[in-house]
Amino acid sequence: SHYYFSTFILVKAMIKRSINAKLVFYISIIFFIWTIPLYSQPNSLPEFTASSSDAWINSAPLRKSDLKGKIVLIEVWTSIWINCIRSFPWVHGIANKYKGVGLEVIGVHSPEFSYEKKRAQVEKVAKKYHKTIPIMMDNDYAYWKALGNRYWPSFYLFNQNGQLVLRLFGETHPGSQNAIQFEKAIQKLIPNY
Repeated sequence: SHYYFSTFILVKAMIKRSINAKLVFYISIIFFIWTIPLYSQPNSLPEFTASSSDAWINSAPLRKSDLKGKIVLIEVWTSIWINCIRSFPWVHGIANKYKGVGLEVIGVHSPEFSYEKKRAQVEKVAKKYHKTIPIMMDNDYAYWKALGNRYWPSFYLFNQNGQLVLRLFGETHPGSQNAIQFEKAIQKLIPNY
């Protein structure tokens, strides 16, 4: 999203300076193509990019190997977006409903603003909204990039072999289309459900 905004600003600046419209068009296409590799989607669960205990809340640092054989839901969120906050109840419900049958929910906090990089800020939000799931602080956007993510909130579902099954974006509530789609996908992965 930052890149599309940058493209918009670039095009607007060029038009104001009366640069040839064809030139503006070609530069925009080149810029768009240049950003595509930044958003390639993974086929499998990326390795967690934070290994310091300071970067993890509600958990010791996790590794991909710690989740082998489990269904994994990755929730990418930021502490100030209302769409993320409004999705917390659904995430809590899913985590509680399927925890006993092999689902692990991991929160990845990728901040939009610099003040959100402070652990105290993330802990404050986690406490306020009763987020007890493991949370990895992704202050350098390394995991965001590994996922090829573009939005807050985003949800990625990986099967027991670490393969991507489903990814959805946007505010999600119990009973919403996103929620129904995710529950069906989770249930298909649970043996004898």
